[in-house]
Amino acid sequence: MKGIIRKIFSEHWEDFVRTVGKSKIRPIVIREVERMLGCGDLRNGYVEYRCRCGKKKHVGFTCKSRFCPSCGVAYTDRWVENMGEKMFNVSHRHVVFTIPEELRNVFLKDRKLLKVLSDTAAHVIRWTISQRKKRAKIEVAVIAVVHTFGRDLKWNPHVHCLVAEGYLENGRLWKKLDYIHYGQLRKSWQFSLLKALKNVLPKGLINNLYKDKNQGFYVHAKTKMTNAKSASKYIGRYVGRPAIAESRIIAYDGKHVTFWYEKHENKERVEVTVPVYQFIALLIRHIAEKGFKLVRHYGLYARVKKATVKKAQIKTLGEVYEGLKAKRRSWRYRIMRSFGIDPLRCEKCGHQMEFYDIVYPKYGSLLNIIKRKMDKAYEKEEAKLKECYEIHQSWDAIYLPIVSV
Repeated sequence: MKGIIRKIFSEHWEDFVRTVGKSKIRPIVIREVERMLGCGDLRNGYVEYRCRCGKKKHVGFTCKSRFCPSCGVAYTDRWVENMGEKMFNVSHRHVVFTIPEELRNVFLKDRKLLKVLSDTAAHVIRWTISQRKKRAKIEVAVIAVVHTFGRDLKWNPHVHCLVAEGYLENGRLWKKLDYIHYGQLRKSWQFSLLKALKNVLPKGLINNLYKDKNQGFYVHAKTKMTNAKSASKYIGRYVGRPAIAESRIIAYDGKHVTFWYEKHENKERVEVTVPVYQFIALLIRHIAEKGFKLVRHYGLYARVKKATVKKAQIKTLGEVYEGLKAKRRSWRYRIMRSFGIDPLRCEKCGHQMEFYDIVYPKYGSLLNIIKRKMDKAYEKEEAKLKECYEIHQSWDAIYLPIVSV
Protein backbone atom coordinates (compact mmCIF):
# COMPACT_ATOMS: atom_id res chain seq x y z
CA MET A 1 0.00 0.00 0.00
CA LYS A 2 2.23 2.75 -1.33
CA GLY A 3 1.84 6.07 0.46
CA ILE A 4 -0.22 4.54 3.26
CA ILE A 5 2.04 5.76 6.11
CA ARG A 6 1.81 9.37 4.93
CA LYS A 7 -1.96 8.98 4.54
CA ILE A 8 -2.32 7.66 8.10
CA PHE A 9 -0.26 10.50 9.56
CA SER A 10 -1.90 13.21 7.43
CA GLU A 11 -5.34 12.09 8.65
CA HIS A 12 -4.53 11.60 12.34
CA TRP A 13 -1.32 13.39 13.33
CA GLU A 14 -2.86 16.69 14.50
CA ASP A 15 -5.51 14.90 16.58
CA PHE A 16 -2.86 12.55 17.95
CA VAL A 17 -0.74 15.51 19.12
CA ARG A 18 -3.76 17.20 20.75
CA THR A 19 -4.80 13.97 22.47
CA VAL A 20 -1.36 12.99 23.77
CA GLY A 21 -0.15 16.54 24.43
CA LYS A 22 2.62 18.25 22.50
CA SER A 23 4.80 18.53 25.63
CA LYS A 24 4.85 14.73 25.93
CA ILE A 25 6.17 14.21 22.40
CA ARG A 26 9.89 14.55 21.73
CA PRO A 27 10.70 17.67 19.62
CA ILE A 28 12.62 15.60 17.06
CA VAL A 29 9.50 13.46 16.50
CA ILE A 30 7.35 16.50 15.68
CA ARG A 31 10.07 17.83 13.39
CA GLU A 32 10.53 14.55 11.47
CA VAL A 33 6.81 13.89 11.08
CA GLU A 34 6.19 17.41 9.77
CA ARG A 35 9.07 17.02 7.33
CA MET A 36 7.63 13.73 6.10
CA LEU A 37 4.15 15.22 5.66
CA GLY A 38 5.61 18.11 3.64
CA CYS A 39 7.75 15.91 1.40
CA GLY A 40 7.23 16.85 -2.25
CA ASP A 41 4.77 19.65 -1.42
CA LEU A 42 5.29 22.41 -3.99
CA ARG A 43 4.59 25.01 -1.29
CA ASN A 44 7.90 24.00 0.27
CA GLY A 45 9.82 24.73 -2.92
CA TYR A 46 10.39 22.98 -6.22
CA VAL A 47 12.60 22.56 -9.26
CA GLU A 48 11.11 23.68 -12.57
CA TYR A 49 11.78 21.90 -15.86
CA ARG A 50 10.68 23.17 -19.27
CA CYS A 51 10.34 21.60 -22.68
CA ARG A 52 10.91 23.29 -26.05
CA CYS A 53 7.18 22.95 -26.69
CA GLY A 54 6.39 25.15 -23.68
CA LYS A 55 5.35 22.35 -21.31
CA LYS A 56 6.40 22.91 -17.66
CA LYS A 57 7.01 20.36 -14.89
CA HIS A 58 7.47 21.13 -11.19
CA VAL A 59 9.27 18.63 -8.95
CA GLY A 60 8.83 19.33 -5.22
CA PHE A 61 11.75 19.24 -2.78
CA THR A 62 12.08 16.00 -0.87
CA CYS A 63 12.23 16.08 2.93
CA LYS A 64 15.44 13.99 3.30
CA SER A 65 14.02 12.42 6.46
CA ARG A 66 14.79 8.77 7.09
CA PHE A 67 11.35 8.50 8.69
CA CYS A 68 9.86 9.20 5.26
CA PRO A 69 9.30 5.93 3.34
CA SER A 70 10.31 7.34 -0.06
CA CYS A 71 13.30 9.39 1.18
CA GLY A 72 14.41 6.45 3.32
CA VAL A 73 14.64 4.31 0.20
CA ALA A 74 16.61 7.03 -1.62
CA TYR A 75 18.97 7.37 1.36
CA THR A 76 19.51 3.61 1.42
CA ASP A 77 20.25 3.51 -2.32
CA ARG A 78 22.90 6.23 -1.97
CA TRP A 79 24.41 4.58 1.10
CA VAL A 80 24.62 1.19 -0.60
CA GLU A 81 26.27 2.67 -3.68
CA ASN A 82 28.80 4.71 -1.70
CA MET A 83 29.67 1.89 0.69
CA GLY A 84 29.94 -0.60 -2.15
CA GLU A 85 32.76 1.53 -3.53
CA LYS A 86 34.54 1.99 -0.19
CA MET A 87 34.28 -1.48 1.28
CA PHE A 88 36.96 -4.11 0.85
CA ASN A 89 35.98 -6.65 -1.77
CA VAL A 90 36.22 -9.64 0.53
CA SER A 91 33.57 -11.86 2.09
CA HIS A 92 31.62 -10.29 4.96
CA ARG A 93 29.63 -11.77 7.79
CA HIS A 94 26.34 -10.30 9.05
CA VAL A 95 26.37 -10.49 12.85
CA VAL A 96 23.35 -9.47 14.96
CA PHE A 97 23.90 -8.69 18.65
CA THR A 98 20.71 -8.88 20.74
CA ILE A 99 19.91 -8.04 24.34
CA PRO A 100 17.49 -9.70 26.81
CA GLU A 101 14.08 -8.14 27.53
CA GLU A 102 15.23 -7.07 31.00
CA LEU A 103 17.58 -4.48 29.45
CA ARG A 104 15.35 -2.98 26.77
CA ASN A 105 13.74 -0.24 28.86
CA VAL A 106 17.17 0.92 30.03
CA PHE A 107 17.85 2.18 26.50
CA LEU A 108 14.34 3.61 26.16
CA LYS A 109 14.77 5.76 29.26
CA ASP A 110 18.21 6.97 28.16
CA ARG A 111 18.59 6.83 24.37
CA LYS A 112 22.18 8.09 24.56
CA LEU A 113 23.11 4.62 25.81
CA LEU A 114 22.32 3.20 22.35
CA LYS A 115 25.83 4.22 21.31
CA VAL A 116 27.10 1.79 23.94
CA LEU A 117 25.52 -1.05 21.96
CA SER A 118 27.43 -0.39 18.73
CA ASP A 119 30.69 0.49 20.51
CA THR A 120 30.56 -2.66 22.60
CA ALA A 121 29.65 -4.89 19.63
CA ALA A 122 32.64 -3.57 17.65
CA HIS A 123 34.92 -4.05 20.66
CA VAL A 124 33.73 -7.64 21.11
CA ILE A 125 34.34 -8.48 17.45
CA ARG A 126 37.86 -7.10 17.55
CA TRP A 127 38.68 -8.82 20.85
CA THR A 128 37.34 -12.19 19.65
CA ILE A 129 39.35 -12.06 16.42
CA SER A 130 42.47 -10.83 18.20
CA GLN A 131 42.54 -13.99 20.32
CA ARG A 132 43.79 -15.84 17.24
CA LYS A 133 46.98 -13.76 17.14
CA LYS A 134 47.57 -12.43 20.63
CA ARG A 135 51.06 -11.13 19.92
CA ALA A 136 50.21 -9.40 16.67
CA LYS A 137 48.54 -6.02 16.13
CA ILE A 138 45.15 -6.84 14.68
CA GLU A 139 42.84 -4.41 12.86
CA VAL A 140 39.34 -5.44 11.79
CA ALA A 141 36.75 -3.78 9.52
CA VAL A 142 33.27 -3.34 11.02
CA ILE A 143 30.13 -1.37 10.15
CA ALA A 144 27.51 -1.29 12.92
CA VAL A 145 23.86 -0.25 12.55
CA VAL A 146 21.67 0.27 15.62
CA HIS A 147 18.03 -0.80 15.39
CA THR A 148 15.47 -0.15 18.08
CA PHE A 149 12.55 -2.10 16.62
CA GLY A 150 11.70 -5.73 16.19
CA ARG A 151 9.53 -7.15 13.43
CA ASP A 152 6.44 -6.61 15.60
CA LEU A 153 7.37 -2.87 15.99
CA LYS A 154 7.96 -3.22 19.73
CA TRP A 155 10.96 -1.58 21.38
CA ASN A 156 13.79 -4.06 20.90
CA PRO A 157 17.29 -2.48 20.63
CA HIS A 158 19.92 -4.56 18.84
CA VAL A 159 22.92 -4.11 16.56
CA HIS A 160 23.48 -5.30 12.99
CA CYS A 161 27.19 -5.58 12.22
CA LEU A 162 28.82 -6.14 8.87
CA VAL A 163 32.21 -7.72 9.55
CA ALA A 164 34.93 -8.31 6.96
CA GLU A 165 36.06 -11.93 7.19
CA GLY A 166 39.69 -11.07 7.62
CA TYR A 167 42.04 -8.74 9.47
CA LEU A 168 45.08 -6.61 8.86
CA GLU A 169 48.08 -8.00 10.74
CA ASN A 170 50.75 -5.56 11.91
CA GLY A 171 49.50 -2.94 9.45
CA ARG A 172 50.76 -4.68 6.31
CA LEU A 173 49.32 -8.13 5.68
CA TRP A 174 45.67 -9.03 5.09
CA LYS A 175 44.73 -12.44 6.41
CA LYS A 176 41.51 -14.27 5.72
CA LEU A 177 39.37 -15.20 8.70
CA ASP A 178 37.86 -18.64 8.30
CA TYR A 179 36.49 -19.26 11.80
CA ILE A 180 35.02 -17.38 14.78
CA HIS A 181 34.18 -19.07 18.07
CA TYR A 182 30.53 -17.96 18.39
CA GLY A 183 30.13 -19.36 21.89
CA GLN A 184 33.00 -17.15 22.95
CA LEU A 185 31.43 -14.25 21.04
CA ARG A 186 28.14 -14.59 22.96
CA LYS A 187 29.76 -14.69 26.39
CA SER A 188 32.10 -11.85 25.53
CA TRP A 189 29.12 -9.77 24.36
CA GLN A 190 27.30 -10.42 27.63
CA PHE A 191 30.33 -9.61 29.79
CA SER A 192 31.36 -6.48 27.89
CA LEU A 193 27.86 -5.00 27.69
CA LEU A 194 27.06 -5.57 31.37
CA LYS A 195 30.43 -4.08 32.27
CA ALA A 196 29.69 -0.99 30.16
CA LEU A 197 26.28 -0.62 31.87
CA LYS A 198 27.34 -1.42 35.43
CA ASN A 199 26.81 2.18 36.58
CA VAL A 200 23.19 2.27 35.41
CA LEU A 201 22.05 -1.25 36.28
CA PRO A 202 21.16 -2.64 39.71
CA LYS A 203 23.74 -5.15 40.90
CA GLY A 204 21.00 -7.71 41.50
CA LEU A 205 19.85 -7.49 37.88
CA ILE A 206 23.40 -8.04 36.62
CA ASN A 207 23.81 -11.12 38.81
CA ASN A 208 20.47 -12.52 37.63
CA LEU A 209 21.39 -12.00 33.98
CA TYR A 210 24.63 -13.93 34.44
CA LYS A 211 22.71 -16.70 36.21
CA ASP A 212 19.76 -16.93 33.78
CA LYS A 213 21.78 -16.37 30.60
CA ASN A 214 24.69 -18.69 31.34
CA GLN A 215 25.33 -19.20 27.60
CA GLY A 216 25.69 -15.47 27.04
CA PHE A 217 23.43 -13.04 25.19
CA TYR A 218 22.17 -14.31 21.84
CA VAL A 219 24.28 -13.50 18.77
CA HIS A 220 23.21 -14.48 15.25
CA ALA A 221 25.99 -14.86 12.68
CA LYS A 222 24.90 -17.30 9.98
CA THR A 223 24.52 -14.94 7.00
CA LYS A 224 27.56 -14.57 4.76
CA MET A 225 28.13 -12.34 1.69
CA THR A 226 30.90 -13.16 -0.74
CA ASN A 227 31.75 -9.64 -2.00
CA ALA A 228 31.46 -5.95 -1.15
CA LYS A 229 28.53 -5.25 -3.46
CA SER A 230 26.28 -7.95 -2.04
CA ALA A 231 27.39 -7.10 1.51
CA SER A 232 26.55 -3.39 1.21
CA LYS A 233 23.22 -4.21 -0.44
CA TYR A 234 22.34 -6.68 2.31
CA ILE A 235 23.15 -4.42 5.26
CA GLY A 236 21.61 -1.45 3.41
CA ARG A 237 18.18 -2.86 4.25
CA TYR A 238 18.83 -1.96 7.88
CA VAL A 239 20.32 1.52 7.39
CA GLY A 240 17.76 4.15 6.45
CA ARG A 241 14.12 3.24 6.63
CA PRO A 242 11.10 3.58 8.95
CA ALA A 243 10.32 0.81 11.41
CA ILE A 244 7.98 -0.88 8.93
CA ALA A 245 7.94 -1.25 5.16
CA GLU A 246 4.69 -0.11 3.57
CA SER A 247 4.37 -3.49 1.87
CA ARG A 248 3.73 -5.01 5.31
CA ILE A 249 0.62 -2.88 5.90
CA ILE A 250 -2.31 -4.88 4.53
CA ALA A 251 -5.36 -2.92 5.75
CA TYR A 252 -6.37 0.53 6.98
CA ASP A 253 -9.99 1.55 7.54
CA GLY A 254 -9.44 4.97 9.12
CA LYS A 255 -9.59 3.63 12.66
CA HIS A 256 -7.38 0.54 12.68
CA VAL A 257 -4.20 -0.58 10.94
CA THR A 258 -3.41 -4.20 10.12
CA PHE A 259 0.16 -5.29 9.39
CA TRP A 260 2.05 -8.55 9.29
CA TYR A 261 5.44 -9.80 10.39
CA GLU A 262 7.33 -13.07 10.28
CA LYS A 263 8.45 -14.80 13.45
CA HIS A 264 12.18 -15.45 13.79
CA GLU A 265 11.73 -18.87 15.36
CA ASN A 266 9.56 -20.67 12.79
CA LYS A 267 9.02 -18.14 9.93
CA GLU A 268 5.31 -18.13 10.77
CA ARG A 269 3.38 -15.14 9.41
CA VAL A 270 1.51 -13.19 12.09
CA GLU A 271 -1.10 -10.51 11.37
CA VAL A 272 -1.68 -7.76 13.93
CA THR A 273 -4.50 -5.18 14.04
CA VAL A 274 -4.05 -2.12 16.27
CA PRO A 275 -5.89 1.21 16.73
CA VAL A 276 -4.46 3.92 14.50
CA TYR A 277 -3.16 6.00 17.45
CA GLN A 278 -1.30 2.96 18.79
CA PHE A 279 0.19 2.38 15.35
CA ILE A 280 1.44 5.99 15.22
CA ALA A 281 2.90 5.66 18.72
CA LEU A 282 4.70 2.44 17.73
CA LEU A 283 6.35 4.14 14.75
CA ILE A 284 7.41 7.46 16.28
CA ARG A 285 9.00 5.73 19.25
CA HIS A 286 11.79 4.59 16.91
CA ILE A 287 12.70 8.03 15.54
CA ALA A 288 16.30 8.62 16.59
CA GLU A 289 17.35 11.72 18.53
CA LYS A 290 18.80 14.62 16.58
CA GLY A 291 22.45 14.05 15.74
CA PHE A 292 22.47 10.41 16.81
CA LYS A 293 24.44 8.22 14.40
CA LEU A 294 22.58 5.05 13.61
CA VAL A 295 25.50 3.84 11.44
CA ARG A 296 29.05 3.75 12.82
CA HIS A 297 32.33 2.59 11.30
CA TYR A 298 35.07 0.86 13.26
CA GLY A 299 38.60 -0.34 12.67
CA LEU A 300 39.68 -0.15 9.05
CA TYR A 301 36.29 1.30 8.07
CA ALA A 302 36.58 4.20 10.52
CA ARG A 303 37.21 7.60 8.92
CA VAL A 304 40.45 8.16 10.81
CA LYS A 305 41.82 4.94 9.35
CA LYS A 306 40.81 5.43 5.73
CA ALA A 307 43.75 7.67 4.88
CA THR A 308 46.30 5.21 6.27
CA VAL A 309 45.01 1.92 4.88
CA LYS A 310 46.34 0.89 1.47
CA LYS A 311 43.30 -0.66 -0.14
CA ALA A 312 45.47 -2.14 -2.86
CA GLN A 313 46.36 -4.79 -0.27
CA ILE A 314 42.75 -5.91 -0.41
CA LYS A 315 41.32 -4.59 -3.70
CA THR A 316 42.79 -5.05 -7.13
CA LEU A 317 43.58 -1.99 -9.25
CA GLY A 318 40.76 -2.93 -11.64
CA GLU A 319 38.22 -3.01 -8.81
CA VAL A 320 39.34 0.40 -7.58
CA TYR A 321 39.04 1.78 -11.11
CA GLU A 322 35.54 0.36 -11.53
CA GLY A 323 34.54 1.98 -8.24
CA LEU A 324 35.71 5.37 -9.46
CA LYS A 325 33.62 5.01 -12.61
CA ALA A 326 30.38 4.47 -10.67
CA LYS A 327 28.01 7.40 -10.94
CA ARG A 328 25.74 8.80 -8.29
CA ARG A 329 22.16 7.77 -8.86
CA SER A 330 19.70 10.63 -9.18
CA TRP A 331 15.97 10.66 -8.49
CA ARG A 332 15.40 10.40 -12.23
CA TYR A 333 17.54 7.27 -12.50
CA ARG A 334 15.76 5.64 -9.54
CA ILE A 335 12.33 6.26 -11.07
CA MET A 336 13.47 4.92 -14.44
CA ARG A 337 14.94 1.84 -12.77
CA SER A 338 11.87 1.18 -10.60
CA PHE A 339 9.04 2.01 -13.00
CA GLY A 340 10.60 2.13 -16.47
CA ILE A 341 9.33 5.69 -16.97
CA ASP A 342 11.46 8.77 -17.63
CA PRO A 343 9.97 11.53 -15.42
CA LEU A 344 11.61 14.24 -17.58
CA ARG A 345 10.14 13.01 -20.86
CA CYS A 346 7.63 15.60 -22.04
CA GLU A 347 4.10 14.18 -22.03
CA LYS A 348 3.11 16.59 -24.81
CA CYS A 349 5.84 16.20 -27.44
CA GLY A 350 8.10 13.42 -26.16
CA HIS A 351 11.28 15.51 -25.97
CA GLN A 352 13.47 15.64 -22.86
CA MET A 353 12.68 18.53 -20.55
CA GLU A 354 15.56 20.74 -19.40
CA PHE A 355 16.30 22.32 -16.04
CA TYR A 356 14.98 25.89 -15.89
CA ASP A 357 14.70 27.18 -12.32
CA ILE A 358 14.63 26.42 -8.58
CA VAL A 359 11.96 28.07 -6.43
CA TYR A 360 12.36 28.39 -2.64
CA PRO A 361 9.41 29.22 -0.37
CA LYS A 362 11.45 31.83 1.52
CA TYR A 363 13.60 33.38 -1.23
CA GLY A 364 11.52 32.78 -4.35
CA SER A 365 12.94 32.03 -7.79
CA LEU A 366 16.67 31.34 -7.90
CA LEU A 367 16.68 32.54 -11.49
CA ASN A 368 15.18 35.88 -10.44
CA ILE A 369 17.69 36.14 -7.58
CA ILE A 370 20.55 35.64 -10.03
CA LYS A 371 19.00 38.13 -12.47
CA ARG A 372 18.65 40.74 -9.71
CA LYS A 373 22.27 40.23 -8.68
CA MET A 374 23.40 40.51 -12.28
CA ASP A 375 21.29 43.64 -12.81
CA LYS A 376 22.85 45.23 -9.71
CA ALA A 377 26.31 44.28 -10.91
CA TYR A 378 25.57 45.74 -14.37
CA GLU A 379 24.14 48.91 -12.84
CA LYS A 380 27.22 49.31 -10.64
CA GLU A 381 29.55 48.78 -13.60
CA GLU A 382 27.48 51.14 -15.74
CA ALA A 383 27.68 53.83 -13.04
CA LYS A 384 31.48 53.48 -12.92
CA LEU A 385 31.76 53.72 -16.70
CA LYS A 386 29.47 56.74 -16.73
CA GLU A 387 31.54 58.43 -14.04
CA CYS A 388 34.75 57.76 -15.97
CA TYR A 389 33.14 59.05 -19.16
CA GLU A 390 32.03 62.28 -17.46
CA ILE A 391 35.52 62.81 -16.03
CA HIS A 392 37.08 62.37 -19.46
CA GLN A 393 34.52 64.73 -20.95
CA SER A 394 35.39 67.41 -18.39
CA TRP A 395 39.12 66.99 -19.05
CA ASP A 396 38.53 67.27 -22.79
CA ALA A 397 36.58 70.51 -22.26
CA ILE A 398 39.54 72.03 -20.39
CA TYR A 399 42.50 70.84 -22.48
CA LEU A 400 41.21 70.66 -26.02
CA PRO A 401 40.95 74.49 -26.42
CA ILE A 402 44.54 74.85 -25.16
CA VAL A 403 45.78 72.23 -27.59
CA SER A 404 43.98 73.91 -30.50
CA VAL A 405 45.70 77.22 -29.70
